[in-house]
Amino acid sequence: MVKRSNRTYLSDFRGAKESGLRTTICDAETSKISAPCQEIPLKQPSIPILDEGYTPRNEKADVLLFLAKVRTPRKVVLSGKLCQNHVKEVFNILNLVSPKFLKSDTSRPVIKLTMSRLQMPGLKKRIKANAQDTFYELVGYSLQSDEDFQRMVREMTSEVLHYYKVFLDELPELVDFTVVLNLSSRQKSETQKLKK
Repeated sequence: MVKRSNRTYLSDFRGAKESGLRTTICDAETSKISAPCQEIPLKQPSIPILDEGYTPRNEKADVLLFLAKVRTPRKVVLSGKLCQNHVKEVFNILNLVSPKFLKSDTSRPVIKLTMSRLQMPGLKKRIKANAQDTFYELVGYSLQSDEDFQRMVREMTSEVLHYYKVFLDELPELVDFTVVLNLSSRQKSETQKLKK
């Protein structure tokens, strides 16, 4: 974590498991030492922006657990094509950005309609076992077969997901290039040692 003037920046949280920040924040124990360390990154950021938005998709990942604890009214997740992920992973990200998303007025009618009109083998048993996971399965099943349903899901997520196709057309193409550096004599000798 880096503090510059009145802004707090969280360093790359996706690093190794041994990362001190990751260990401290995700520590279930709140000792006298870890509690104040957890408090700053959880309460300070006013708007966390997560590039590579697919990173927190797994509900067991430390980064999702940490970001869910951040107390801020707004969270921004940047992602290329979010819906290439498994439907449950997409909803994990949506719940991260907007925890009340599935309970919102725009979501409820779509959820009810989805649960009522779709037929899947063994549906009643699945609903009894876990309604939320069954809903995710139904959404995935429906997205593959029903274009009208794709429109409904886009409407349901319109307050949370924002699509910007215009920017994609303006971006330059991906270019590969190589930079050849002139090594100092010391760097050359160190490089030779690495080769051996």
